[in-house]
Amino acid sequence: MATAVNAELIGALQYEEMVTISPETRLDQLVSGRPWMARILIAFGIDWPKCGPFSLSNSCRGLPIDVYDLTKVLGRVAQGPEGLRNLSLGELTAHIVQCHHRYLRRVLPRLLRQMEEVTRRYPELLPLQLEIQEFAVRANPHMFREEQVVFPAIRDLNQEPNLSGHLARWIGSLLREHDSALEHVSALRQLTVNYQADSRRGQDYQKLMAALADLDDEMRWHMYAENEILFPAALRAMQAA
Repeated sequence: MATAVNAELIGALQYEEMVTISPETRLDQLVSGRPWMARILIAFGIDWPKCGPFSLSNSCRGLPIDVYDLTKVLGRVAQGPEGLRNLSLGELTAHIVQCHHRYLRRVLPRLLRQMEEVTRRYPELLPLQLEIQEFAVRANPHMFREEQVVFPAIRDLNQEPNLSGHLARWIGSLLREHDSALEHVSALRQLTVNYQADSRRGQDYQKLMAALADLDDEMRWHMYAENEILFPAALRAMQAA
């Protein structure tokens, strides 16, 4: 289920033409037409969109970020997620943690607060609030298990081939959890009629819809990176071990 859904979703994304990324690239130029780049900046702790007019180099000042490492990360996906196929298993798991797990950990608490404030004014949005709460409750233990158990096993396949049997089961379990996460995202989409911003409910509601739309897009990328690229590559490596 997840594979078909992700292939359909990611295939609908439109990519801009090639962009040259350097430490002097301005953030607004980088993100223009490439909203997924904004999520990577947020994941790394850069204050987007406030830093939009500034270069990558200036935006990284005072932060524990190597601008050249960030430039490399951004360059991998400048034209979409297929650039991830060129990474080793270790590089790919690191990318997922840096760009997707960190993003969710940064934005979900803020999104939950936004949802709570808007629901207080519009109680009819309670089903939407419950949906996003359930998504968030499941996300953290899922990411923790990936980072502490499954991703290290994938990275160490060559040194620990006896993990193969366990790894196949673990990946199967994660895929089922991904299906469940995508069902929550689908429910968010349906409850909001594709995140339509009702101007009668004010700016806070419009900002909430924009945040949910970003989460939806993030999950397309996140699930595609794992379901379509990482896990198939890990299973192939496991069979070859």
